[in-house]
Amino acid sequence: MAEHRTLVTVSWALRHVEAHAASTVLLAVPMFASLWAHLLVGERIALGQIVAGAVVLLAIPGAIRRPDVPPTFEPIPQPLDGTVDRAVT
Repeated sequence: MAEHRTLVTVSWALRHVEAHAASTVLLAVPMFASLWAHLLVGERIALGQIVAGAVVLLAIPGAIRRPDVPPTFEPIPQPLDGTVDRAVT
């Protein structure tokens, strides 16, 4: 039942947040799962898990693009033989 609730929550969030932001924040899910396991059932957390969790938390704000910075799009390179793919245009 919890898996279904999580799926609904993520699906709802994807309608309101850009995909790159949602996917980056979802990287923190395993870290929070470890934290809840520690708090609720006494699961031991190794030093490596703490370090990895800190790295993830510190990286998330930098990975989510600011809304005032427009995204950059690179043009699709043309084939080397000079032909143009009509499906791309």
